[in-house]
Amino acid sequence: MNSMKSELLGKVLIVDDDFTVRLLASETLEGAGFQVCAVDNGPDAIALLDTFIPDIILLDVLMPGMDGYLTCQEIRKHPLGAAVPIVIMTGLDDFESIERAYHLSATDFISKPIHWLVLPHRVHYIIRSSRTYKELKQSEARLSHAQMIARLGNWEWDIVNDKLQWSKEIFRIFAIDPLTFSGTFLAFLNATHPIDREMVQTAVETAITTRRSLSIDHQILLPSGTERFVCTEAEIQYDSTGRPCHMAGTIQDITERKLAEIRIRHLAYHDILTGLPNRALFSDRLTQSLHRAERSVERLAVLFFDLDDFKFINDTHGHRVGDLLLIEVSQRLNEITRAGDTLARLGGDEFTVFLHDVKSEENALLVAHNHLNNLLAAYQIEDKQLFVSASIGIALFPEHGSSAEVLIKSADAAMYQAKQNGKNHVELFTQTMYCKTSERLSLQMDLRRALERKEFVLHYQPRVNLLNGTWSGVEALVRWQHPDRGLISPLAFIPLAEETGLIMELGEWVLREATMQLHRWHLAGAPVARVSVNVSPLQFRRQNLIDLVKSALSEACLCTRSLELEITESALMDDMDQSIITLKQLQRLGVSISIDDFGTGYSSLSHLRSLPVDILKVDRSFVMNAHESKEDAQILAAIIAMAHSLKLDIVAEGVECEAHEVLLTSQRCREAQGFYYAQPMPAEDLTTLLLEQALPLESVKYAVLDPDQSICCLINENPTTFGGDPLQLVCRLFPGRPPACRGNLTCEPVA
Repeated sequence: MNSMKSELLGKVLIVDDDFTVRLLASETLEGAGFQVCAVDNGPDAIALLDTFIPDIILLDVLMPGMDGYLTCQEIRKHPLGAAVPIVIMTGLDDFESIERAYHLSATDFISKPIHWLVLPHRVHYIIRSSRTYKELKQSEARLSHAQMIARLGNWEWDIVNDKLQWSKEIFRIFAIDPLTFSGTFLAFLNATHPIDREMVQTAVETAITTRRSLSIDHQILLPSGTERFVCTEAEIQYDSTGRPCHMAGTIQDITERKLAEIRIRHLAYHDILTGLPNRALFSDRLTQSLHRAERSVERLAVLFFDLDDFKFINDTHGHRVGDLLLIEVSQRLNEITRAGDTLARLGGDEFTVFLHDVKSEENALLVAHNHLNNLLAAYQIEDKQLFVSASIGIALFPEHGSSAEVLIKSADAAMYQAKQNGKNHVELFTQTMYCKTSERLSLQMDLRRALERKEFVLHYQPRVNLLNGTWSGVEALVRWQHPDRGLISPLAFIPLAEETGLIMELGEWVLREATMQLHRWHLAGAPVARVSVNVSPLQFRRQNLIDLVKSALSEACLCTRSLELEITESALMDDMDQSIITLKQLQRLGVSISIDDFGTGYSSLSHLRSLPVDILKVDRSFVMNAHESKEDAQILAAIIAMAHSLKLDIVAEGVECEAHEVLLTSQRCREAQGFYYAQPMPAEDLTTLLLEQALPLESVKYAVLDPDQSICCLINENPTTFGGDPLQLVCRLFPGRPPACRGNLTCEPVA
């Protein structure tokens, strides 16, 4: 026992009513290095467990009062005595007592009379075995807990005898009672989902045959009917003859991961708003269908939908209402889409459908018209009744393309033609449409590079004061000088710039270049007081216009009264509250605001009264026939009268003949703009005209200065003619300047 003394041998509790046995046992065990506590009855032993936790209990069977059996039973009930080894001390031939003790969860027995030299060794090994057992149980518990967290269980299969053993976690994963499990490979297969059963069996057989590891994901079917996904992995052992004899592995519940993958895959291939397939899934399904159609000589059709004037609904009612409308539209399209066909949302207000087994062009046209009619009924969105139509383009396989990409492009081209033909219309693709689409795509690619290559130029068109015939300002108009196509009209590229978002970068360039050109004119002595610049709806809504204007004017060394911003009605209607805030900030800077193309948008008198604007620019459509049509003249007169009543200046666009000018003058329209006076021209040409009107330097007598001491204009008039008031001079020379921007001017003689 000397080697044993160097170890921590443990604590021993001796329970025996025989004093001699207690004395000898205590001395023997203490001498061997154990810590010993001895009592002569069961109740004392049980009470002692609260302060003395033994590693082993030596318990006599025959004791007065509470005997050894009852003491053993009560010790096992105690929380601290449930796992302590209990060794029964009984007579050598008392087999009945031994059997009863084991029944009451005794660990072992020692026969009396006790062999005292052997006792320490016996106790030591029982304690050591107990500790090993506890460590093993703790390890199993930790493993079981880890497996439960990972939802991972282990299994072993005796292939030769077809005996399958599962861990507790596998039974939990499969929701199977271990008592009802037959423990065979067939039982495992029966718990596998029927759709994967054959695949699993084949995978196991293949792994055995090829001597490779098994690793498969498959579904299982719980007794309740619930489906789960698991990953089954295993290694195979072979005997000396090469025969497979044993397989061991793991099964992990991967349901959450699989469901997450399914959700991610759904999000990747479906539109979030409507739940319909997106462009990627549509193209994939169409490609597969084209392969089948090619083999079976079947015709397909692709229908490309674009909602008409959907932007107006978004601008007027907000994006929430627009989204709800898109959901309703998708539901209506889905109502009459056949089960075998595919409906998708490509993005925005664009939808597509491809049709299987199209017998003829008429068949595809009929389906398209059915969709059109179904979309026309009123939509009740919250408290609003809305109406929307669609333009539809149709492309057929194999006539109009053999790939998904080409068919979608062809149908898209046909849709654009349907829009140009009046909307709420269906068009079948033709080769001419393809040429137009290719041209449009090519132009879009060139547009992206045009700013970098400095291909844009500004042309300027003067505005004329109808009261005295002087030029009151110029409007900056952007042109695209394409290296191969020549000068491209804004009607061709501005819509593309709006669609691609390039309009913001282009708009910033226009503003900076126009203000810088005005500065150059001032330095040259050219008599132009103000430049007007168009602001796109996208630029007005998304760009920091205030900072941009400040920066541009600062770089050009101009006062804010030198700039007028032209904004369309539709740009202001998207968010009236924010529009008013922005316009007021611009006016506080001193910048003039005009509503461009007035009468073609969605303004009402109530909107105009609340909008902080200075000028109305009447669209040319109201001027063109006003000199010949009494009705058009009355409409024009009403617009001008309304502007006067709101104390707004008014500019008429599209003046092309003397009759236009006479009519506008008679109706007290203050300013006009049009080809009758001058076409838009490059800055160089306009500079020549301006300098012809400029005062000779020797005749310049006075300079009108802004509050920041920058030159507003040069004059040869004596200020005393107007009572010495520079304001009256500017009013006479530049009558188009809004009253809110006048004042605080000074007039200094030029040496």
